[in-house]
Amino acid sequence: LHLQELQALRGHLDALTRAGQQQRAELGAERHALDQEARALDHQQSDLDEQLAELAQLRASAASGGRWCCCSRPERNGEIDVAGDHTIARVSAVNVVRVKGAGSHEVNGSYVKTQDSSGDTYFLKREGGVGGKALYFNDGQNYGLPPAWYIADNHRGLGIYVCSHDQEETLPFAGWDIYDVEDFSNPGLMPPPLLQVES
Repeated sequence: LHLQELQALRGHLDALTRAGQQQRAELGAERHALDQEARALDHQQSDLDEQLAELAQLRASAASGGRWCCCSRPERNGEIDVAGDHTIARVSAVNVVRVKGAGSHEVNGSYVKTQDSSGDTYFLKREGGVGGKALYFNDGQNYGLPPAWYIADNHRGLGIYVCSHDQEETLPFAGWDIYDVEDFSNPGLMPPPLLQVES
């Protein structure tokens, strides 16, 4: 009888040991998942810190008299004008436009004024040595859309960001938004970009 009790006790201890090992394995898996989540959060925090630093630089630039559209009013020199909520520039007076701060980072960069074979003026991204991203005006008549400026995959391509504006002769720096229209867009990410005349 004593031997049977010892065997039963040993079986109980073995069962407890197995349960403890199983709990340790489950806790290890949970810890691994939590570590992965912590790394992902650290990465997101790093991205957020980078974006906040960029925003602080933009604010500092605006406070020091920079020509950022959303924060400061530039000196009136006949090339840039303020109309309502929009800061605009005459296309004829601008050669290079800087797009900055867009959530879709691939659109950020310098855009140089150019013309296509039909004489349409637009701005083409020059960085990276690869053609592609373009900033252009479209009156929207052929597509049943309102007139606007677009930042797109290419000239006359799918819009990524849009700014409603009815004048091809002037380029708006503020009021940009994500362009999300079925069949005509490749929607960008928040936030929309800021535009600046680049000298």
